[in-house]
Amino acid sequence: MEERHGWELATYPQRVIAYLLDVALLILTLFIGYLIWWLLVLGRAQTPGKQIVGIQVVNDTGEPLTWGYMFLREFVIKFLLGGFLSSFAGIYFVVDHIWPLFDDDRQAIHDKMVNTLVVKKR
Repeated sequence: MEERHGWELATYPQRVIAYLLDVALLILTLFIGYLIWWLLVLGRAQTPGKQIVGIQVVNDTGEPLTWGYMFLREFVIKFLLGGFLSSFAGIYFVVDHIWPLFDDDRQAIHDKMVNTLVVKKR
């Protein structure tokens, strides 16, 4: 069990399952329902997939993210910037999502950009 700032780090399989659930839920709820759910749970430092799996995002001091910081991480960094980088070099998406397998803190590149950790919810 690895911990940072008193939090147990989420496992890589938990992160992958949360991501796959986010994609499945996006398709199942026809985007609008998912978008509403996504906006609501950002205040809990989670996405819908993370909420179901029981993991959340904390900052580098171990505090759960605010809604605004979570929006910055998920929408601006992961969606807009990640999408932009992937449009020029599609490899970015793949590298970003496998990076936690090789990182001591199990951080993806987008986590490193905003100093966040994905942890098991207490």
